Amino acid sequence: MTARMYAEKHQLPLASASCEVRIDRSAVESVVLAYVLSVEGDLTADEKQQIQEAAARCPVARTLTGQIHLQTTI
Repeated sequence: MTARMYAEKHQLPLASASCEVRIDRSAVESVVLAYVLSVEGDLTADEKQQIQEAAARCPVARTLTGQIHLQTTI
């Protein structure tokens, strides 16, 4: 959604965007979220980079890369 909104705002020829996320729990007490952003359209390498940077600043990415605390209430 962020990629689409960024492309529209900056009038970039983004035809479609999708994201694949994989969870890697192979390291003890660590979780790595690996994602692949795929973009389609008549985009230059610079435009693809701009879209990738915008996607990295989306609210979900900021939440997942920030400090997370679990608060349990009974």
